Amino acid sequence: MLADPKFEAHAKNFFDNDEFNNDWALFAFDRESKKDRKDVYDFPSWEEQPELKQHFEQKASQNDVLLVHFLIPGSTSFLNAMSRQIPVVIQFWGGDYVSQLTPSSKTFLPLTHSFLFDDSCTQSSLRSFVRIGLQKWRTLTHQNHVSQALERAAGFLTILPEERQLFPEKFLSKHLEARVIYGKFDSAPPLTVKSSSGLTVMLGNSATPSNNHLDFLQLLSNCPSPINHLILPLSYGDSSYGESIRARFEESGLPTTVLKELMPLQEYEALINEVDVLILGHLRQQGLGNILTALQQGKTIYLHPGGINYEHFKSRGFAVRNTQDLAKGIELLSETDQTRNTALVSQFWDIEQGRIDMKAALTSLLQSPAAW
Repeated sequence: MLADPKFEAHAKNFFDNDEFNNDWALFAFDRESKKDRKDVYDFPSWEEQPELKQHFEQKASQNDVLLVHFLIPGSTSFLNAMSRQIPVVIQFWGGDYVSQLTPSSKTFLPLTHSFLFDDSCTQSSLRSFVRIGLQKWRTLTHQNHVSQALERAAGFLTILPEERQLFPEKFLSKHLEARVIYGKFDSAPPLTVKSSSGLTVMLGNSATPSNNHLDFLQLLSNCPSPINHLILPLSYGDSSYGESIRARFEESGLPTTVLKELMPLQEYEALINEVDVLILGHLRQQGLGNILTALQQGKTIYLHPGGINYEHFKSRGFAVRNTQDLAKGIELLSETDQTRNTALVSQFWDIEQGRIDMKAALTSLLQSPAAW
């Protein structure tokens, strides 16, 4: 099995049991030497770390399946060099494919889109983001490394099953009916419902434009419900974009606390337990760990109705709110809805069932070598 250190905890939750014989190869990031890199586009190349590449090649050759835990620009040429005797399965996170398979108009809401692409609206502090980030991904779009990787892969996974429909039809037969497990969601939800006064709100999950921060700054500035404390996580993503967003929110007058540094998981979960409302404005799949933790804790969650997150949770009976309703004020969940959400998280994101599904998918793949 293959995992990146950034997601190693997630992968170990999934595979560390008697059903799997693990042999870990660390892929793409050296946690210690790269720990200060905060820009999502600042990937090290294989040329920068030949020893890691050699280690990867050796470990990969000893395994039955090569599970790529996320796709980076340098992945394709390296995967093509792997032995065809080893089936490759790619797990796609939303950011891995969105720039190539989804137009920007379906990723960014109007104010954010204008802020990023309209020169008259783009501040100098964002120019490095536009130049380094978007231009790099546009180059990758032209090269279409996602399609190249899918050509090589024997199968692929998406975080949400609804994401399957975003991929080219010729690859859909490679989609595996198994899901990625983030971890165990066993924190106790609160049993009391707060009033709609003195609300603490968390907005977004990172310093990435797909959070659509500016559109929700406008919405929250006009929201009739009193917001006593706004928490703005900007601890990873693009530092130039994050700095621009921090300045905009501070200028707005909303009582905002900016999270600039990554927090240990338990501390972050404890912080979410202190908020009343989580608002996520993504149109693409993003922020799922925040959503699951907040649902388990009985929090009120607002999701954009045009986003795949909203589609996924609403269709499964979760009580999630529509961000378009924020203009009328914030409505907190009832205790009944809190309890139902907690039960549904356990039902749809059960870690043991996830392991069973993954084992079945990989076993089926290994029994069909003609597919790879």
